[in-house]
Amino acid sequence: GLTIHFDLFFIGREGRVYQEAAKYRQQKLQYLDMREQVIFEVRSAISALEDADEFVKAQARTVDQANEGLRLAEVGYKEGTLDQVSVLEARTALNQAQLLYWNSLYNHTIARISLEKALGELDPKLQENTTDENQLSNLE
Repeated sequence: GLTIHFDLFFIGREGRVYQEAAKYRQQKLQYLDMREQVIFEVRSAISALEDADEFVKAQARTVDQANEGLRLAEVGYKEGTLDQVSVLEARTALNQAQLLYWNSLYNHTIARISLEKALGELDPKLQENTTDENQLSNLE
């Protein structure tokens, strides 16, 4: 008869080496994917914060203009060139501008917190609350 001898220890060891190499490649791909996700999240948060900052500045200018419009309307009313409806419209415009300004400050705060979260600087206990707030701000 013919006898064939295989070293099962060698095949088993080689199989484990291939298995561990595959696990290593898989973990490396997961790491690269996670890294790209973090970079994207940070860049998105920075962009959102910059946009929110510009919006706050624009809304502050709008409030200033609405204040000036109300002042002019009140002067016009005192001098008799404008009626009371014009003053009320100017006051309504100011109230609307102030509301938008405060809303922009809220969105700026949420954007800042999102950036802190993306950078890992946010307290984990607060992260649960920011998720709820982000969902609320997305509804607006």
